[in-house]
Amino acid sequence: MKISNQKLTTIIRQVLKEVDTLDIKDMNSEVESESDFSDEGPIIGSSWKSCSVWNRIGKSQHGNKFNFVKSPSLLRISYIGPSYGLLIAHSQGGKDTMHQFFNVLICEFNPYLALIKAKPLIHDVTYNTWTEKKQNIINYGLSVTIPLEKSTKSYQLERRGGWGHTASSGKTKMKSKCENTKNCQGPLTFKFTGNFGTITEYFITFPL
Repeated sequence: MKISNQKLTTIIRQVLKEVDTLDIKDMNSEVESESDFSDEGPIIGSSWKSCSVWNRIGKSQHGNKFNFVKSPSLLRISYIGPSYGLLIAHSQGGKDTMHQFFNVLICEFNPYLALIKAKPLIHDVTYNTWTEKKQNIINYGLSVTIPLEKSTKSYQLERRGGWGHTASSGKTKMKSKCENTKNCQGPLTFKFTGNFGTITEYFITFPL
């Protein structure tokens, strides 16, 4: 069947319109509000909606893409997989997989920190990035290490951030919380850069 140029142009415009609408909808679904980060108990993340998603869905479906080290001397989280497209730990069903990595960090590490007497040395946070290519599929790796030192108290971590933007509102939120929390340190700014782009994070730590 032969299609006229005018009809073909109409079809292309309609397809592009649908793609644009889908992209906007998907991007909007990835915006987590502060209500999604509300805490009812002392363990930060225990009542986060994103941590609920991790515990109910992300861990069972994609936990094999993560590796965790939890010891009295350091915490380490590593991930290798797609940078985008997987729902792992996001309250609104977003697919910004690599950024959800930092929600998982909070979900996994704070329950452990509540059990030990150690302080996260957020000034000494380090990270590594890498890529792996198999059968023309590229997987993106990110590993973050947080040293710990002995303390007489248990500590917690908290963070806000953004992928591809500075997340200035997150910095303001962490600054305000630290100013109103006794013996809080931070916020410290980190830029995690790899082939997936740049993720800006603001970390604070404080005793329970």
